[in-house]
Amino acid sequence: MTEEVTKLIEKSEHALEVAEALMKDGYPSDAASKVYYAMFYAAQALLKSAGIDVVKHSAVESAIGYHFAKTGKIELTVLDHFDDYTNILAYKLIHNSLTDWN
Repeated sequence: MTEEVTKLIEKSEHALEVAEALMKDGYPSDAASKVYYAMFYAAQALLKSAGIDVVKHSAVESAIGYHFAKTGKIELTVLDHFDDYTNILAYKLIHNSLTDWN
């Protein structure tokens, strides 16, 4: 694993730790943002581990689909769950209902 991939994984793990702390402190919308970034950094790490360098958020999801889901390296449902999660997260943030999310 390259140093760059390791750093992205560490950023992802740190974002999850911060999200947990924010939830405990009563800041669900800030926690949601950190969870999104945790997924983004993890996806970037996966791409970089395959030698694919993508920076834009929309390009990361597309690249995961093209290089991993379409080729069968990961199940398409993984990408679907990413889409579902971000859509649900956006809805709940808009409606201020993140605190009741189980």
